[in-house]
Amino acid sequence: MPTRAQPHIRLVTPAADPGLIGYLRHHRVFGVLPHDALQQVAAVAHHRTYLRGQHLYVEGEPTSHVYVVRSGLVVMAEADDRGSPRVVITYAADDVSGSMCATLGMVHQCTATALVDSEVLHLPKSVFDSLYEKYPKLGLRVLEEVNHIVRRSRRMIMALTLSPITARVASFLLSVPAPSGETAPKAARVELSLSHQDLALLLGTSRESVTRVLDRLAADGIIAVSRRCIEILDSGRLKRLIEN
Repeated sequence: MPTRAQPHIRLVTPAADPGLIGYLRHHRVFGVLPHDALQQVAAVAHHRTYLRGQHLYVEGEPTSHVYVVRSGLVVMAEADDRGSPRVVITYAADDVSGSMCATLGMVHQCTATALVDSEVLHLPKSVFDSLYEKYPKLGLRVLEEVNHIVRRSRRMIMALTLSPITARVASFLLSVPAPSGETAPKAARVELSLSHQDLALLLGTSRESVTRVLDRLAADGIIAVSRRCIEILDSGRLKRLIEN
């Protein structure tokens, strides 16, 4: 079992985060709860900041919380037959992790790691369990969320199995939002806080393969690469790489 790094924790009390109830009210899972239940969640939930590479939880660990990603990117990975990590699914802003393990009383089935610095809301399992039992609509939303995650995981596995590496890299570049203010239809800047090794883990390949593809795309004039930034020069050619 991997050793869990100690997270850099910044606890935020409800008094210091008056917008938490408003955030939960508009959340796709917790938004079905009445105001008093949202107040109960806000009274016990805490934000934690995980630095890149730190674990939220590890495979086989008892489930103590349900996690809501407020910002950043968290990957769920399990070891393959050779002991190398294999990404099962990614969690981005507003995604909920651990709800099914919490309700079923299971240990965590994978290891969750912050791929970039991430803000995560922790809700104690005991509180989540009581709300799940009291409010049937929450149970339905949890099932919808799990179904959403399973479908996304299946699409990811299919893409990693069937798509060539160049198409995976192109798809990733087109899926990353450009910084606010970028409106050019054919060019956009992609800010990357991920290393080539991180990209390789996400895309199911090697760091060397990712580097070769980026270098080739740059040589072909499709992208321009600088430190921690990629400029997409020709999105149409990137899309054709995916289609072909």
